[in-house]
Amino acid sequence: ILNTTDNIMIITDFNTIKYSNDRFKKIVYNNSSEFNIYSKYKILELFLEENGYLHKGLLQKDESFVSLVQRVKVIDKKVLISDEQFIKKAYTISIEKLKESNDYLLTLSDISKIEEKLTQVEQKAYIDSLTQVYNRNKFDELFALELKNTKRYNLPLSVAIIDIDKFKDFNDKYGHLIGDEVLIQMAQTVKNHVRETDTFARWGGEEFVILFKHTTRVTAQIVSEHIKDKIEDNKHKIAGKITASFGVTQYIEGDTVETIFKRCDDALYDAKNNGRNRVCVK
Repeated sequence: ILNTTDNIMIITDFNTIKYSNDRFKKIVYNNSSEFNIYSKYKILELFLEENGYLHKGLLQKDESFVSLVQRVKVIDKKVLISDEQFIKKAYTISIEKLKESNDYLLTLSDISKIEEKLTQVEQKAYIDSLTQVYNRNKFDELFALELKNTKRYNLPLSVAIIDIDKFKDFNDKYGHLIGDEVLIQMAQTVKNHVRETDTFARWGGEEFVILFKHTTRVTAQIVSEHIKDKIEDNKHKIAGKITASFGVTQYIEGDTVETIFKRCDDALYDAKNNGRNRVCVK
């Protein structure tokens, strides 16, 4: 019966695989004994350590994998496995204790196609189609979350608005196609130089925004200066030198989204009025 299902079925004590059905052998490993030796009798090596999926790296001190699966929400009961061709595939996981022994029955149902469609939907909802960085919808969502954490845990949080200098001139002189190329090039330059903890998004038009998580305005200014220099160094093949102005601020107790971005706008206004291609802080 277990061999007729499209699901992967495994019986294990979470050390060795004691039984695996044909689906496991076809998709993952053609022999359970070989897998046990390869994984050094640690079945959790089967699950890849990647964000959004369950794996051994999420275990708390002395916690079992069964406990981990039980404590997460139903929608989070997912694991990622590499098949025999080293292609990553997503599965929902369910675990049942066998009455006759200390073993467990693991059932893995393939949701790779569903995950792929969800990714495509998220791409449309949260990624700017021109520059391929986050759009304002995604930034607003992440910013609201980080602002909540900042207020709750008293952590620093800074924001920078970036505006391409004299962008209208690029469009007027070279046309909108070149203007789009300038936007794309500038966005990729910033994306390549923000830190992993930062969130970068297109705010609208020629404006972009960076969320500096757990960062004071002093550090945000230093990082912004570095990014500003990288933008200037990366000349467009037709339009030439691109520069940008930055307005930076840090969360102050009692701030709202509106007050934070009002200070950012004021700082950006100062940067523009003082010669552009500079970082100003409020």
